[in-house]
Amino acid sequence: MAKAFQEMLERFGLEQKVLVVTMDNATSNDTQTAKLSKLNNSFSTFNRVRCFNHTLQLCVCPWTSFKNIYASLLKRRRTR
Repeated sequence: MAKAFQEMLERFGLEQKVLVVTMDNATSNDTQTAKLSKLNNSFSTFNRVRCFNHTLQLCVCPWTSFKNIYASLLKRRRTR
């Protein structure tokens, strides 16, 4: 992916114009970030921004699931 991204940068003349790349928290993106920073462009590993929305979703989803389970348990308890 890093090589394909680099080729796209070169095709459009953007090698020295990359300020930030937003990616989610996947481990494969860590690898891509490391490889991309070694290629001929303005990107460095510090330029990666992890997607805040994805991080927020990872924090909220367990709480939402817990809330739904708790509500189901209360509902069952009331019907007995």
